[in-house]
Amino acid sequence: MIVTRENIIQSNFEGKSIKIELSPKAQKQIERVDKLHVGMEIYFSCFVKKILHFTESQPEFTTESVSDKLKLYFRPVQSQSCNIHDLVGKNEPTLIEFPVIKRKAIIPSYLFIDYRKGTWKGDFTWKRSN
Repeated sequence: MIVTRENIIQSNFEGKSIKIELSPKAQKQIERVDKLHVGMEIYFSCFVKKILHFTESQPEFTTESVSDKLKLYFRPVQSQSCNIHDLVGKNEPTLIEFPVIKRKAIIPSYLFIDYRKGTWKGDFTWKRSN
């Protein structure tokens, strides 16, 4: 892990370089937690959707430390069937791991984390310039 500025972490995640940027509010809030686990999920179905999951407890998936307070996991998934209505409200389709031959090619290279109105938020992308 290399901290390039107070709110930027440059790290290695699953063998790939990732730049993690924390908003000032996220930087302040992350100091208050023991560990923050961030899941980057790509959902493949009849569309593609990026989803971030935040939890302070250990998720059921293997996480990798990128700093003393921050752990990440990456999970490409797909639904067993394509039904847009499954994504409305609390309807959650059954997910299965999406088979990826070149996993490293789809691992995000940039993660932004924010903390607003008591909730963790953010986004992840690929090939973001420094």
